[in-house]
Amino acid sequence: MVKQLYRIDPELAKRFTDQAEKHPVSIIRFVAPNDVPLDIHFLQANDPASAAYVSKRIDFDNFLFEEIINLPNVTVFQDHKVLAVKTDTESATVITDLGTFTAKIVLGADDAQPIVNKKLTSTKIDRKHYMPRVRQYFEGVDNYQ
Repeated sequence: MVKQLYRIDPELAKRFTDQAEKHPVSIIRFVAPNDVPLDIHFLQANDPASAAYVSKRIDFDNFLFEEIINLPNVTVFQDHKVLAVKTDTESATVITDLGTFTAKIVLGADDAQPIVNKKLTSTKIDRKHYMPRVRQYFEGVDNYQ
């Protein structure tokens, strides 16, 4: 939902609505393993923040990336292989194949199982409750019922 972008910054939400590659949706249906559907309705006419869109992951990620790369308090390092991540009460240190970086915050935005998470936590995938990247794109769908 665009509402989350409005919470971050209304101008960010407006830029997403005006520019990003997306398709508006008014309803999303989730179907449980027992075939019970759950419909979530969007787009209340009096609240533009309630709009919802479907966007390819690569397009949405690119939109967010383009929004942050020029912020004065953000430094982006690309094409580095993370070897280790260490933290203390004051900072995070990231050791890569091309150097070591220290910052107050580190954000790993590289995958569904980011390397920062792997290096800092003991989180393990519960294979009984895990669904890796399921994506489907359809054209010409006018009525889902």
